[in-house]
Amino acid sequence: MSLIQGMFPVVNVFFELGRQGASVGSEGLEAFRLADILRHTRLQKMSQVMAFLDIINQAVRRVRADSAATLYVLDSRSDCIVAAQTQQNVSRLWHQVIGGPESSGEQPGQNSEAKAQVPVPETGPSDFQDREATSRADAL
Repeated sequence: MSLIQGMFPVVNVFFELGRQGASVGSEGLEAFRLADILRHTRLQKMSQVMAFLDIINQAVRRVRADSAATLYVLDSRSDCIVAAQTQQNVSRLWHQVIGGPESSGEQPGQNSEAKAQVPVPETGPSDFQDREATSRADAL
């Protein structure tokens, strides 16, 4: 996380992987539609989502010291697929960052009485993005 923490739009895309995705078979995988990630993060272009996912993968490779490591795969239907354990870990991290209880079972973007003092938009953690950072990211 420290490798991307100053890159707000990248962090927003990362936290999108903590939402509840569509289960893919019994293989312990979660699928996220790239179009949904684009909409939730309020980015302007799909190329930005793809570039930010690549930045996330580069960070994973650095941390693991493994040039073949990957956090996600893309399928032919424009889905971003991650391991269910990855989705759960990203969700847990999101709850730690905003100070919410991990044990609530809520996904990023869901409201709860326990987090009433923390403004959590219904569309998810991506709404915390800095619009200026998004404008700078358009150059990607």
